[in-house]
Amino acid sequence: MASNTTFGAVLREAREHRGMDVQSIARQMRVRADIIRAIENNDFTRMPPRGYAKNMVATYARIVGVNQTTITRMYLEAANAYETGCAEHEVTALIARLELATGRRFAAKVIGAPHV
Repeated sequence: MASNTTFGAVLREAREHRGMDVQSIARQMRVRADIIRAIENNDFTRMPPRGYAKNMVATYARIVGVNQTTITRMYLEAANAYETGCAEHEVTALIARLELATGRRFAAKVIGAPHV
């Protein structure tokens, strides 16, 4: 398992694992599909403001069966890093907790992260 996984990649993988498409998630959340894609791609430039996005990430996690607390923490760390211009941050502990909570392993990597 890669030690660096993004919140968007975790949500995308969980969605795909459940056989759901972007449109079905968008309909359930009552948001546009491009916002779901922005969340999955960690594209902060296309996401709504932080407060709205945080709630959307938590709702998305609930729909696809991912621990909302863990994924929200991952989102907030990534949003903070983006907003402050920090380099990609380490999420190993959060991923470990997510894997423990779900019993699944996640293999998506942060774009540009060093190979581990």
